[in-house]
Amino acid sequence: MLELNNVRAYYVDAAGIHMAFEPVSLQVSAGEICTVLGPSGCGKTSLMRTIAGLNNCFDGAILINGKVLNSQSEIISYIPSGNGILKYKTVKENILFPYKIRNIPVDKETIFRLHFLAGYFNIENVLDKYPAVATEAELLGAALARGFIMEPDILLMDDPFCGLEPCSRETAQKKLKHILSDSSTATLLVTNNIEEAIFLGNRVIVFSPGTGRIIADITALHSMDEDRHSSRFYKLVSIVEQLIKRDWRHGGYEKIQNIS
Repeated sequence: MLELNNVRAYYVDAAGIHMAFEPVSLQVSAGEICTVLGPSGCGKTSLMRTIAGLNNCFDGAILINGKVLNSQSEIISYIPSGNGILKYKTVKENILFPYKIRNIPVDKETIFRLHFLAGYFNIENVLDKYPAVATEAELLGAALARGFIMEPDILLMDDPFCGLEPCSRETAQKKLKHILSDSSTATLLVTNNIEEAIFLGNRVIVFSPGTGRIIADITALHSMDEDRHSSRFYKLVSIVEQLIKRDWRHGGYEKIQNIS
């Protein structure tokens, strides 16, 4: 379980200290997919970077299974917005890069998993090529394969589908949802898209505008086999849209369960 206790991130410049988001307390269980929804500039990316260990300017505690999170002992995969693929490395080298930075040898089991993930994300034909010749969908596939290659304890994704056209985006979402359905990874995914948040998440956290804080915690939205084109799905989207419009205006807090 990933646990945040009153975590508040900030940054410092010549003008002083600026808060990225207000204190956040949140638990994400193993196997849970928690999507984080909010407007631009509310601190969603700062939250991801803080959990990933890329921002040391924060207060509060980040725990995994009751112990202080240590990125050296726990495996945290972070897929930043724009996929974070290194242009000077081949797709295969990008996927295996987590092993290189941890100085872990690549064994036969890892190579087997590499080819399984490459096949699953349809990138086998570009494994030995450089990112410049790959499509946006293939680059995302490479980023997702890299994210899963070490079977992480925590998977963090910052708007991973933003560069895809609608059909490719929907296909990639389905693939991600399916592979996570059998995973024990605690997943946090940031998005600005309400439909995406509901389709992927079995829980949706809504941030307020400005210096973000949690204003809604929506759980038990759907089952894993939810049809995104069903009337029930669009009803869920409409309900969440109305909640967001109301709470972004009035700054309330909602804890909502079992929308039907």
